Amino acid sequence: MLRVSYSVTHHVIRNTRHALRNTQYAIRHSLLIGILLALAALTKQSALGSFGLAGLTLLAIIFQRIGEQWTVISDQKKNLRSLFIVHCSFFILHCSFLFLPSFFISSWWYIRNIILYGDLLGWSAFIAVLGKRAAPASLLQLWGERISLANSFWGLFGGVNVPMSDWIYFVLNTMAVIALAGCVVFFLRHLFTPSPLHLVRVFSYFLLITQLLLITFGWIQWATVTWSSQGRLFFSAMSAVAVMITLGLRTLLPTRARATVFASIGLFMLTITAAAPFVFISPKYVDPPQLTNDQLARIPHPLNSDFGSLTFPPEMRLLGYDVDRSRVKPDESIRLTLYWQSLTQMDRDWSVFVHVVDENEIVIAQRDTYPGLGLMPTRKWSVGRTLADEYVIALPATIYAPSKARIEIGLYDYATGERLLVNGQEALTLSSLDILPSDKPLAVNYDDKVELIGYKMDKRSLKPNEELTLTLYWRGLNVGANYTIFTQVRGAKDSLWAQLDSQPQPPTSAWTRDQVVTDIRILKLKPDTPAGVYDVEVGLYNANINRLQIVLPDGRRVENSLKLSKIRVLP
Repeated sequence: MLRVSYSVTHHVIRNTRHALRNTQYAIRHSLLIGILLALAALTKQSALGSFGLAGLTLLAIIFQRIGEQWTVISDQKKNLRSLFIVHCSFFILHCSFLFLPSFFISSWWYIRNIILYGDLLGWSAFIAVLGKRAAPASLLQLWGERISLANSFWGLFGGVNVPMSDWIYFVLNTMAVIALAGCVVFFLRHLFTPSPLHLVRVFSYFLLITQLLLITFGWIQWATVTWSSQGRLFFSAMSAVAVMITLGLRTLLPTRARATVFASIGLFMLTITAAAPFVFISPKYVDPPQLTNDQLARIPHPLNSDFGSLTFPPEMRLLGYDVDRSRVKPDESIRLTLYWQSLTQMDRDWSVFVHVVDENEIVIAQRDTYPGLGLMPTRKWSVGRTLADEYVIALPATIYAPSKARIEIGLYDYATGERLLVNGQEALTLSSLDILPSDKPLAVNYDDKVELIGYKMDKRSLKPNEELTLTLYWRGLNVGANYTIFTQVRGAKDSLWAQLDSQPQPPTSAWTRDQVVTDIRILKLKPDTPAGVYDVEVGLYNANINRLQIVLPDGRRVENSLKLSKIRVLP
């Protein structure tokens, strides 16, 4: 028996050493994987998590081999030592061919990022283009964005504005939740099995979970700074997601039902994939229809105003417009229809701007877009082409009321900012608007602690070194602690031109539920405040300087400060 055992042990170690000496195998496979990892790292930063996954996979292979050979030689310490030495050498050899080429192929890009931006990942350059959140998002806020994240993972087309039917997302998300529950059952059922070989097999699934966690961690770091709740950022983990969904469903399904259920799921997803371009996508990109003679005759407010430059003939003509209201309240929308006609074959894609401008020459709401919401770029228009183009302009809930305003429209080149002139001006005034007080009070919930229910300003145009009196109306919810209220006047690039941080009187710890508190604040502009338009922001923070987040009615947490009405600083 001892001789047989020794013979088997010797055979195992000899074969392992033979595999180790097979350097062609190591070069061919590890080097190829290393090159693929390097190319992935140059393509998408989420692929960086795959480096850790590759290393863990090598470890899993070694553990699996050790587990397979353990029962044969576990009683021979000398052979055990040789076994571990051989496999450690195997691990080092493969890591060398796997990671060293990857480093030399891809590292230049990240060194370049440091040199150009002082940032290993180059995020500062991305954020400069994409824009960032007004304040870093909390995990609760990111959790509130989970629906849009999940839906865009399954399929949200266009500029993430062309969805599929709601029931499709419901089916797919329900399947994912059930699969997640199945994965939990699988691991709870198998983790405590004493067999080393069994644990090694379970560990291979943990590798996929590790990849998902690494990508999720990277997404959290990115999404905390900028708005990016998009499922495409998880596409590099698509294979892991597919395997884990399959594992979870397989765990919960009876053996006889597995083939039928998986075939049905595959057929369902294949059908959606094949149908989506025709059912959901292409109908959104059909050219808008030409105006009929009857529509041209019934334009509510005819104008025939031509837009062009000083040196070239007019390019676009506004035949007229229609607006659904002349009196509007905060948090309501205006529906505007512009009737356009092209006068020439255009060589640039002009954008349309619609501004709502108040009595202080402040743009309080706007809509900028290509004609037809992007479906009809002006270079696509033939001479004489007409279009009824509809714009919905949402007014913020915090705009100042009552006030007077007007609607202005114009055409400009998004790339250069150049505007086409109309009647010698850069914008055309269409109609006046009355901004009326809302029937319902403002209700801005700060972390379910306090609620801002209104505000007043003594003026909205002032000069440098002058004071703005801001009156805030608060309602207590579940306070229980002292909070500091901050009010700020902010300009471009978060520049600060006035600020007041102080606790209200009485302090918030003394507020009772539903108690209304009037808080008067004096904001004095700096003497060197440049002329322009500025935001007035308000928020609260606790003793640890942690700001309270605004909670929307649906429970989502968003920013940690609120922009009130803008003010204008005069020269």
